[in-house]
Amino acid sequence: MPALELELDDEDKAYYKDIHVWEKYDPIYIARNNNISSHIHVYLDAGDKDEGRFYEGCSILHKILKEKGINSQNYIFAGNHSAEYIQSNIEKYLKFYGC
Repeated sequence: MPALELELDDEDKAYYKDIHVWEKYDPIYIARNNNISSHIHVYLDAGDKDEGRFYEGCSILHKILKEKGINSQNYIFAGNHSAEYIQSNIEKYLKFYGC
């Protein structure tokens, strides 16, 4: 359940000094601009009501990973970016990581 934003918003600038620092930690930028081992498995999901529309970022990251031959799964479930969302999907996470 990553919080994948598509741009550096003003409200996030307190966490990142500038766009270069943001890109250094942005999974989409990292995936797009680096070689990634095809041996990893990635599970992405987001709520269809996420305040930051994180489902868009997950879809973009998923597409990049698939194009690079990485085993990536992406799901959009009902809910928003919250503890309740995590609790309602925890069994799915554990099954993925338990494989």
